[in-house]
Amino acid sequence: FKSAKGAWPAIWLLPFDTINGKWPNGGEIDIMEHLNHDTIAYQTVHSYYTLNLGGHDFPPRFGTPQIDREGWNEYGVDITPDSIAFHTNGVISHVYPRIDSLEHQFPFYIPQYILIDMQLQGGWVGEVNPHELPAIMEIDWGTTLHTPLEYGFIHYSEYHLYHKTILACIGNYTAQVSQQSHSRTFC
Repeated sequence: FKSAKGAWPAIWLLPFDTINGKWPNGGEIDIMEHLNHDTIAYQTVHSYYTLNLGGHDFPPRFGTPQIDREGWNEYGVDITPDSIAFHTNGVISHVYPRIDSLEHQFPFYIPQYILIDMQLQGGWVGEVNPHELPAIMEIDWGTTLHTPLEYGFIHYSEYHLYHKTILACIGNYTAQVSQQSHSRTFC
């Protein structure tokens, strides 16, 4: 593991439908985001409701579970018609419920794809410290489990990743990012 100031690794979901589910209308589910050298991860939902209708506090849209920066961490998300439940190291770390009376509040129960990436520098994470590069993401394993929609779960009903300090990837995927090249190396 090697983190860096200005490193922002993330594991997140976006809808396959880019017409009806165009961002932020179809939502975004951040299974894990990590900033700099923090000892917490961010697990957040974004939608038209949270970004444009002032719904960023009700219901609470994010959790910040403690993580083991020097070890491996497991992240997961369960998406049902009634809630999104985030997991960290086998414990439910945040639940975002569906509230039917709130318009545009829960667009998340649709097929989605996963993104695993690391950004360097940005408004939220700050400037990158080039002396701390490269930042390295390591992923031991990942899996998706799904139940048919008629049983009440979306295709990505559960997604767990073991995460060493700032991020983990699927299988043998390792990414190294340097300020100069923004390169990615695949094992």
